[in-house]
Amino acid sequence: MTVFPEETRDDVAFVLGTGTFTASGRVVDGDDNPLEGVRVEVPTNAQTTGSQTFTTQTDAEGRYALDVGLSASTELTVRAVSDDLNAEQTVTGFPGEERTGVDLVLGGGSNSGGTATLAGRVTSSEGDALDARVEAQPNAQTVSDQPVTTRTGDDGNYRFDVEITASTDLTVNATRDEREEEKTVTVFPDETREDLDFTLAAPDSGDGDGGGEEESGRPAYIELQSVDGGAGHLPRRVAADALPLREPPAQRRHQRTGRRFAASARAGAHR
Repeated sequence: MTVFPEETRDDVAFVLGTGTFTASGRVVDGDDNPLEGVRVEVPTNAQTTGSQTFTTQTDAEGRYALDVGLSASTELTVRAVSDDLNAEQTVTGFPGEERTGVDLVLGGGSNSGGTATLAGRVTSSEGDALDARVEAQPNAQTVSDQPVTTRTGDDGNYRFDVEITASTDLTVNATRDEREEEKTVTVFPDETREDLDFTLAAPDSGDGDGGGEEESGRPAYIELQSVDGGAGHLPRRVAADALPLREPPAQRRHQRTGRRFAASARAGAHR
């Protein structure tokens, strides 16, 4: 449009039609490392076209570009979602505009503290829920120097928080009676791990190689009673593992024959 000094133009009109707004940027973690395969989305509102959420994914460098159909300028929420983490920015978009630098940061950096939430389920080998103790051991990156402990519910599920000063490898174990399983997981501040499940196998029933053990893991005992009831033969208990091996029948017959022969020889000597 050409204008001149001292001129008034009353015929300047604009027609705002539909168009595409493009948002682009990077998705990184708290240490500025690019995150690949992260879902980036923009929910719909009254000024967006169509009824479906606009989505895309980041590439190997953490970059994305997302087109959003608009019928008019509007405020849009650009959100990155990965597992239980999300980050978002609110921008004003116009039809036909390309907006760069809409960067999103997922999670805290490795040097920032926060809460790591651990959750999962404890079951038997058959898949039955177990009442069990779940414990996270302390280390140099946990705020407390004491274990963090919880118990499962009736459904075998558990959830608890561990305060950490930085990302770290946590040792977590589930125990019930003599059964135990241990896992090591890497956790980050403000992260939630929902998949930390444990399977506790039943203890050895004693039918295998450890034949002297009961199911609880304690040795089986056998009580020996006196045959003639004499005072010098009191009952006593011995562990099954300590019993001597049974002798073959032929060997016992030879020993009994030998004892009878020795007794007869002694009797003849006294006559």
